Amino acid sequence: VFAVRYLLECGADPNCKAKDGSTPLHLAVQSTNRESVEILLSYAADHRIENADGETAALIAIKLNLQSIADLLSERQWTEKLTSDAKRKNLQRKQFNTLKKQNSSAPWSSVTELPSL
Repeated sequence: VFAVRYLLECGADPNCKAKDGSTPLHLAVQSTNRESVEILLSYAADHRIENADGETAALIAIKLNLQSIADLLSERQWTEKLTSDAKRKNLQRKQFNTLKKQNSSAPWSSVTELPSL
């Protein structure tokens, strides 16, 4: 764990790949080291990367019956999706408000909120 943190603090790429396509995240999961998985994720390790066998870190965790690590990786996936959705909706809201300001005399200028998407 110390070595993982130290290398990342020194600028190591958390998404570097071995010849078989494995990343440090794949290896941390295979070694059943949840703390290393957490550290790698905090340094933006991409949990979506597949190794040469087409396996993501989450799939390896599931195959090895490492429920807490699989849950951690699933949480990460859902958090990213929710964050992405929130950013998209915020951008749409900003664009809507900008258009509304620019077209204040347009028929839809009385609309006060975005339609549900």
